[in-house]
Parts: sequence; structure tokens; C-alpha cells
Amino acid sequence: MGTRLLVAIALASLFAFAGVMIYGGMVNVLSARAAARMADPAEYCTSVGGTVSIRSAVADSAATTGLGEPQVFCTFTGTAGTDTADTTITIGGVTLSTTNPTRATMAYREKPQIPAIDPPADGSMIPNPSSIYCESLGGSEGEWVDFAAAADAPARSVTMCVFPDLSMIDSWGLTYHTQGTIRGADLDPLLNWKP
Repeated sequence: MGTRLLVAIALASLFAFAGVMIYGGMVNVLSARAAARMADPAEYCTSVGGTVSIRSAVADSAATTGLGEPQVFCTFTGTAGTDTADTTITIGGVTLSTTNPTRATMAYREKPQIPAIDPPADGSMIPNPSSIYCESLGGSEGEWVDFAAAADAPARSVTMCVFPDLSMIDSWGLTYHTQGTIRGADLDPLLNWKP
């Protein structure tokens, strides 16, 4: 009886180990499949007419040191059908190139209503509408700087709306688009995620 119990325990341990290994193999296979579906962000950006930049999060636009790991961004400059020829819209490279939906791409396509902004009772300045819109969508704003650009370049710093899934899009570009104004380029046909 003792031998049968030991054999049963040994077999149960072996199957449990094999199950973990199989599960681990499935996780690795799924990760490999997900990676194969995702386009290289920089290559995808240029393939759809964007300009690649490497940006770092900063405490403010005047900062000289980036925070965290630099990220790939894609910027589109005004084209026919946009607000003006010199407008831009910037989107995170992974956000643009992924074949999966993200909070940023869904907000761009669905255009949720911008909340009403009441003037402060104390007469102070009206809050930034793009900040309020970003926050109402569940994102938070942050400055991202291209340290390779000239210090006085207009596109050196951009304010991005960053969502909990780490997708990100230009706050003002998103806000204008929701109100019917295209800045930089219409991202709808350029996004790699097709609903």
C-alpha cells in the first residue's frame, strides 16, 4: 500500500510538472504569435508617411534629463484635408503599429464627448481642455521630449495623453479630432488596428 501511494504521488508530481511545462510552452507560443503580429513601430511609422522620433518622458518641457526608457513616437505633419499645413499629431509608435485595440486608438475612433468645462468661480484661468478631456477618458498627461531635436524646435516637446494600457496619443490632436478638426493627418486609415 505504501508503494502504491508513493507511485501515485510521483505520477501526480510528474503530471503537474508536465502541465506547468506545457502551460509554459503555450505562454511562450502565444507570446511569439503576439510578437509576430506586431509591426516594428519605427518601420510601420515610416511606411504610413510618418516621421519617427525617440522621446523621453520629462518632469516638464524645460527638463534636460529624460525619465524612464525612451520610446518610439510617430508624428504626422499637416496634409490635404487637415486644419492647416503646419499642424501635427503625434502618436506612440506601439500604439500606431499594434494590431490590437488600445485605449488611445479607441478614443480616437469613437470620439467620446468632451466634458463641459465651467469657468472657475474665482475668475482664474479656464483649465486646459485637452487635459480635462484626457483625464475624462482615464488617461493622464505628460510631456515627452525629443532630445535629438534643436532646443528651440517647435516639435521638440509634445504633451501626450497616456492611458493605463500605456497607449498614448497627442492630447491636443485627440481633442481637436473629437471636435471634427483633423490635425497633422487623419489617423483612422493609418492605424494598424482595424476593428
